[in-house]
This record gives sequence, C-alpha cells and structure tokens, in this order.
Amino acid sequence: MKTKKIIGVVILCFLIGAGIVIQAKMTDGERLYVSQKTVEDYKAQIQAEKEALSDVKKLTAQARDNLALYSKENGKKMLRALKKDLLKNSMAAGTKTVRGEGVVITVDDGTDPIKDGGEVSSLLVHDNDILRIINELKAAGAEAVSVNGQRIIDTTSVSCAGYTVRINGTTYARPFVIRAIGDSTRMTDRLIGAYGYGKELQEWGVQFKIQSAAGIEIAGYDKTPKFLYMKEQKGD
Repeated sequence: MKTKKIIGVVILCFLIGAGIVIQAKMTDGERLYVSQKTVEDYKAQIQAEKEALSDVKKLTAQARDNLALYSKENGKKMLRALKKDLLKNSMAAGTKTVRGEGVVITVDDGTDPIKDGGEVSSLLVHDNDILRIINELKAAGAEAVSVNGQRIIDTTSVSCAGYTVRINGTTYARPFVIRAIGDSTRMTDRLIGAYGYGKELQEWGVQFKIQSAAGIEIAGYDKTPKFLYMKEQKGD
C-alpha cells in the first residue's frame, strides 16, 4: 500500500515537473502576466477596428447607391445633363455657332472733308475704336460678339496692321461689321445715347451705323486654342 502511494507521488511530481518545463519552454522562461493597461489597449484597438469596419460598411453601401445611378434609365438622364452642360460651356467659350436678337454695327473711315485744325487720323478707324466698341457691347450685356465674322473670345487680340486690323491673327480691311447678340435696345443706347462711344465717332466724322436685328447668327471660334504655359492644377 505504501509502495503504491510512493509510486503515485512520484508520478504526480513527474507530471508537475514536466508541466513546468513545457510551460517554461513556451514562454522562454518569462511569466505570462498581462497588465491592466495592456488589456485596456487591446480593448481600445478592438473598438477602433469595429468602428473602421462600420465605416467600410457605410462606404460599401454608398458605392452600391452610386452604382445604381449608372443604371440604364439614370445613365440616360446623366448623359443628357452632361450634353446640356457641354453645350452651355461651348456657347460661353465661343466655340459654338449661336443665334439670337441683337445689333449689327458698321464702322468705316469718314469721307467728310477734314475740319480746320483736324487730322486725317481722326477720320480713320483704329484698333482702339474696335476694342472700345466691343467693350461697350459687353458692358451692355452682349452674350456673343464677332467682327467681320471673327468670333471674339477671351484670348482674342485686336491690333492695327497699317491700314488694316488684325483680329485673331487674321487681317481685315475696312469696313468693319460687328455683330452682337443681346438686348438690342440696351446696346444701342450704350453706343449712341448720351456720351456713347458710337456717337463720339460720328462727331469725329467716322461712319458709324447700328441696326437692331431679330435673327443674328454668329459663328463659333473654329481654331483649337494652344496653351504653352497654362496647365491644370491637380490635387488641393
């Protein structure tokens, strides 16, 4: 009986010792102790991951909603909206032929005799005169302007070249026919009303005529703009 107890104790001690050795090998001799702070840190990390997962679920749901916009019917609506925006922007940029109410102006050198003390140049049409008329038309709300068929856009230049005027790089001789789409009454008043620049030209002896028209057609700018220095700003 005693022998059996001794054998049992020996076996138990052996098992306990083996367990300690195995535990020591698994932990490299270090104690498996986790502090309360570490536990809290793990909890915080788990909570953050849960919130991140929730955000991913929301983004996924939003992506599904956006995908629904590209369905057959909504795709057609979006395409119509894009075409409408493209047309509007093309008209504003001056690359589209447009039609509407406005005025037709004819400017030419004067033919009356030079007054005493006057100069020949006062009877001639200069680039500054064309520019001034264009600016007055725009100030009166003109939505589209052309000079001798050349559409006036944001990069248009008007300069003298001897007895001719260069517009958008093309040379034109007198007379100059300026077409503008907008409120015809307002543009007419601006140019030949009190202190109007058209009225001043008439007083100097330059031929200046302005007529209202219901159906003016102005062709779009047909050249491709080239940008050598200006580039798109990407990002923020």
